[in-house]
This record gives sequence, structure tokens and C-alpha cells, in this order.
Amino acid sequence: EVLEAGWRKVTMVGLDVTAQALLSESEVSGLTAIGTAAASTAHTVLDDLDGSSWSATTRATGALEIYDACAMAAWLRPELLTSTPCHVEVDEVGRTLCDLERVGAGRVNVHVGVGIDRGGFVAALEDSLAGRP
Repeated sequence: EVLEAGWRKVTMVGLDVTAQALLSESEVSGLTAIGTAAASTAHTVLDDLDGSSWSATTRATGALEIYDACAMAAWLRPELLTSTPCHVEVDEVGRTLCDLERVGAGRVNVHVGVGIDRGGFVAALEDSLAGRP
């Protein structure tokens, strides 16, 4: 099992964190102003999404959840993520169970993301698409 494989540090960025880093329609439109091929491609992909492929959060807010970018931001700019160490396991039907309150006896095996600096995330995404470190 991945969570018990003895990794030095595992960080999990779940959907609740992703929902804190939504990109607004104007932020998606603004990607073209960056002027790189990467930004243009990102704009095209994000702009082409329609209601059928959007999540419930996206439909309700009019803003996009960018799952993989949040996970990458946590890896490339860990200071953007607020996390808490806890025991995590996957149950028999595949649900991820996090003991955020540390009430169980399981050892800490994952740092679970509980928050993200939204402004820092958007800036990091724009910097990455612009080719800036």
C-alpha cells in the first residue's frame, strides 16, 4: 500500500484544498496576456471546458478547480500549502480516511493539505506559464 511504503514524506492535496484555489473567468481569460505558448494552451484548454465537464463547485461558482496544478504547487512551492500531519488510510471501498483530530492510534503517515494561499497559487501558476522560476 502506498501510504505504508515507508516514504520519507507524503503530502496529500485533496478536493477541499482545490476548492480554495478556484480560477475565475477573468483569471482564465487573463492567461492570454502572459504571451507564451504554454499560457495560450492553458487558456484554450480551460476556456473550452463546458458545463458538462465542470465540477459541481465550478458550476455553482463560475470558477474552475485546477486539481493537478494545486498538487504541483504544493510540491514546487510548499510554502503555499497549509498542512497537518495525521494518520491516513484507505478503506475497503477506496475512501481516504484522515484522522485530522489525531484521535486514533495510527502513526502519522501523511501531511494532509487543509489550506492554500490562493493569491500565491494564482501567482505561481502565472509565473510557471510565463516561464519564470
